Amino acid sequence: MQFLRLRVKTAWRSKKIRVIISLLLLFILMPIFLYACFSDLPNQSSEQRQGTLLVWYPEEGNLTEVVGLGLQEFEKLNPQVTILEQAIPVDKIPERFFKQSQSGLGASVILIFSRNIPRLVSQGVLGEIDQNNLDLSIYYPPTLKQVSYQGKIYGIPLGSRTNVLCYNQKKLQVSPDPLLKQPPTSLGGLVERARKGYSVGIVSSFEDTFWGMAIFGGYLWDDQGRLQPRLDGWAKWLEWLKFASSQPNFILNRQRELLHDAFAGGRLTYYVCNSIEIADLKNSLQDDLRVALLPQETQGKAAPILYTRVMVFNRNNSDNENSLGLALGKFLSNPEQQLQAIIQTESFIPTNRRVQIEGNLLPLESVLLQQSQNAVAVPLDDWEKLNKILEEGEFWYERAIAGEISSSAAAQKLTLYIQSGLDQEVRKIN
Repeated sequence: MQFLRLRVKTAWRSKKIRVIISLLLLFILMPIFLYACFSDLPNQSSEQRQGTLLVWYPEEGNLTEVVGLGLQEFEKLNPQVTILEQAIPVDKIPERFFKQSQSGLGASVILIFSRNIPRLVSQGVLGEIDQNNLDLSIYYPPTLKQVSYQGKIYGIPLGSRTNVLCYNQKKLQVSPDPLLKQPPTSLGGLVERARKGYSVGIVSSFEDTFWGMAIFGGYLWDDQGRLQPRLDGWAKWLEWLKFASSQPNFILNRQRELLHDAFAGGRLTYYVCNSIEIADLKNSLQDDLRVALLPQETQGKAAPILYTRVMVFNRNNSDNENSLGLALGKFLSNPEQQLQAIIQTESFIPTNRRVQIEGNLLPLESVLLQQSQNAVAVPLDDWEKLNKILEEGEFWYERAIAGEISSSAAAQKLTLYIQSGLDQEVRKIN
């Protein structure tokens, strides 16, 4: 009996200690929790917000559902606000917005890729965002390059996409070689796996293979963000692509859909995919779908282009519409909403620096975020130039891959083209 009393007394003391510790932790963490909850909120309280907001966003797989749920949640928190939403095919939003805005109509806010901003600004249909009303420090710096145009802010970064190496884990696990059970980290490792029957697919175009020139030291923009092409590395990359495509089971093909379907159907082991494809591939491959960083070499890392989806505002908006739109943009880019998007899509690259991704819990998203941090975020001021460079680069890429011109000659031609454009700009200034 005395032993039983002792156990009860000890258990009671342990329980009391745990309660005290829990209360202390709550007391310590409560200010931090409250700060995290309210630090990103706009000045206007939810009780004060009222009005109607017309929102257009892309009709694009599970992203449509994610955005829709975010808009519903915003309405619940702001009962006096009505959001009229419409999902529109992604490639039709800019043109439809331009046509309706010219008549004083159109959506209050739209979700588009940032590359559309320069054209819409030149057409006079986008409204500038007052930098004093937006805490820019919470966003990854590369994404800020993609909302800043001619010294002004025209959008709120919501999410990004880029290239990664997708692979079929099921195909790797059948290998008796422990090394082959893991994805390659180098270009040589990728070729070696193709030779041993683990097929590789890469979309063949200048833009889709842009990521590889940095591995050999090639670039278009220098560390200061200036357009200063150095394309000798691109020539080496072209040579590597030609060599790799001559190897067994290594496929360099212009048709993305063909490679996408082959990988989804289990006929490819490795596929350099765009992160936007992951949701569809996940439906086919389930847990066998894995992603890894793009291969690299000791002299350089892969650097794919970063594309950022942003929220922009109609120039015809009232002050209240801009206020509501700004509050919505802040809400959709807060850590909680971005984490929800990550979990729901498994392919969402956050723009908010405060989002923490645990690699063990979210392995795909962790790799995507890591790859995006080494991606090339093209400044909006240079997007129009990039479009022309991509077109000219494709011309010389095709000829170099086909053997009609040497890789070094293709690099020289593209360099001269870019340099001539820069020289013309200098002459105009002078």
